[in-house]
Amino acid sequence: MKKHKHYDMIEEWARTGKPVQYMPIDYDKWLNLPGNKPPEWIDNCKYRFKPEVIKYKRFILADYDRDEALCVMSHTKGVDKNPECSINFVRWIDSDWKECEI
Repeated sequence: MKKHKHYDMIEEWARTGKPVQYMPIDYDKWLNLPGNKPPEWIDNCKYRFKPEVIKYKRFILADYDRDEALCVMSHTKGVDKNPECSINFVRWIDSDWKECEI
């Protein structure tokens, strides 16, 4: 017997319960499932696990040993939530937090 088209996704979803998004064939945008409704796993849709969204802001640190500047990112899940406290902090590159799907 042939595996269901979405077999691997179904198996991982059943095991992990991760949120799923779907895209009908004639759409170009991922949609969230309404409420706690489970996916229907129909053939004319694509499915993916909902990407995690992180917020980040870029800043510059001085590397005084090498007379250089480094661009690094501070994000909501990272260690550097308050880079201004570093003696190597120069300035923020971004004034506002940006969002990125991972």
